[in-house]
Amino acid sequence: MWRPHPHVETGSALIDGMHIFTVQASTGALVKTDSVPSKPGRTVQIQTPAFVTRKSMYVTAGIVLSTTDAGLDTSITSLTLSVNGSSKSVMVTAGKFFDSTTLSEGKNVIKVITPNGEDSVCD
Repeated sequence: MWRPHPHVETGSALIDGMHIFTVQASTGALVKTDSVPSKPGRTVQIQTPAFVTRKSMYVTAGIVLSTTDAGLDTSITSLTLSVNGSSKSVMVTAGKFFDSTTLSEGKNVIKVITPNGEDSVCD
């Protein structure tokens, strides 16, 4: 059953800036919680979460939004994906992108850049 957090007003507009959305699901005594950071107004969004992994690949996937709030921006056909400063071009199809990104051992900073904005994650 969905319930708003007691400290959150439902239906309120969010102010500009970073927000953390937390979802909690429970069944009986079992409770699971997950959180995702969100920054409203970003025109490009990596939608795969950052996490620690021992794998050498990371799936970088997300969306490119229109600057006019008209949904996905289908006019963007490619973006720049940067991993630890090394860049490559990635296709954008119908406002969505996907890449199997090679990781290095240690901290990896993944950034996507379009003419209208950028987003990044760090594992």
